[in-house]
Amino acid sequence: MKNALTTWSTALASAGIVVLMAAVNPANAASLSFSASDGTRSSTPVNVDIFAKDVEDGVEVTLKVNDSNNIGDLLAVYFNFGGTFNHNTLKASNVTGQDVTKVAFNTNNIVGGNIGQRFEMAVQFGTVGAAGGLLTSTTFKIAQAGLTVQEFLNQTFAVRLQAVGSGPNGGGGSAKQYGVAPTAFDPEKPPTVVPPAGTAVPEPMTILGSLAALGAGYSVKRKQAKQTEA
Repeated sequence: MKNALTTWSTALASAGIVVLMAAVNPANAASLSFSASDGTRSSTPVNVDIFAKDVEDGVEVTLKVNDSNNIGDLLAVYFNFGGTFNHNTLKASNVTGQDVTKVAFNTNNIVGGNIGQRFEMAVQFGTVGAAGGLLTSTTFKIAQAGLTVQEFLNQTFAVRLQAVGSGPNGGGGSAKQYGVAPTAFDPEKPPTVVPPAGTAVPEPMTILGSLAALGAGYSVKRKQAKQTEA
């Protein structure tokens, strides 16, 4: 028959193992990041960072203007898909985002003039003219079963911007920025464990040390108990 110490030890050890597994073996979604820094087709170049990651039922894409000289108003992004994914299965309704105003397929001009080549998909933000203020960052989701960021690896992206300039509100320039996604995913980041409010999750080695100490303490108590019985 198990005594209280044995039951308590087993429960604590199980809890420690569960926490340890959560701390060192979480599921990490694949992601990639790069810049549309080729501004040879732009009257006023402006660098744009592009981030993409796997999310539930699809991918999420974020664009951020990141330039030490100029800012601009994000107007559209164009891209292709690689791998075996059939982009013809996508519909405009698959794309959602607070700033999304239009989605087009197999196009070189969703808005603001010919981007320079035809792309399999394009997403527009806002409208021509920056009267509503500059859009320097935006995020949208493409919801489609079977679509992952793997389809973006080594694919060309193009970003259309308006009102580009060095002033606080941009300027009168325009930009057609190009960039190629990397051939490999971003390195996995160390896992982050978020404990319930008011609690702290110990480091994995602390857990292992605590469990080892617990086991040693239990062995001593058991040995002492046997000596007393003898």
